Amino acid sequence: MRSVRRHRVFALVLAAACALPALASAAPDAKGAADAKAPAAAPAGSPRDLIVALTAKLDERSRAGGSLAALHAAIGTELRQHIDFDEMGRRALGDSYTGQSEAEQTRFRELLAKMVEQSYVKRFKPGRKVEVTVAEKVRTGKGGRAQVKTQIRVGGTRADVAYSLHPTAQGWKIYDIVVDEASQLSAYRKAFRKIVAEKGWKGLIERMEKSAAKGGAVE
Repeated sequence: MRSVRRHRVFALVLAAACALPALASAAPDAKGAADAKAPAAAPAGSPRDLIVALTAKLDERSRAGGSLAALHAAIGTELRQHIDFDEMGRRALGDSYTGQSEAEQTRFRELLAKMVEQSYVKRFKPGRKVEVTVAEKVRTGKGGRAQVKTQIRVGGTRADVAYSLHPTAQGWKIYDIVVDEASQLSAYRKAFRKIVAEKGWKGLIERMEKSAAKGGAVE
């Protein structure tokens, strides 16, 4: 029961991405073709500044009045500004993603973004207060990558959530979220690559379309 409560808390504040089973690795992910990319110049501000601002914005929107639909739409818009779905695709699928046409990559990113939004925004309710403590120390890795740890509390429940980020021309972007040492990106990698191996790229897109239509879970 304690584990279930923690993951519900995580879902309340975007703490990664669709309803896939979470697997291991709390460290910023270093696998996949993305490692071959040249790191972007360090953007203005720090990754911690972004997470502080993001969690404050989500809390603000969650506690504000208004309709449930309006809240979900606002949170969905906020998520898209800070998550790098292209990077998630590269790290999750490697050549299976980068070898696709621009149109196919765009379709994948749109479906992934929709799945992420659906999995998280439905957990938010107007008037709910969320307390987030952001660690002062930022963990750094190769290519300018960084990880910012937070602790989230809702009532008597608590979850440890870490955001993995990398520098881009548009600023710091999130590419993985780790909840109680379970990596969202690792879950994507395992699930998506299994589908590609069995059904091919077309099969993956079809499965993602069905999942998005059902609310975000890959089955």
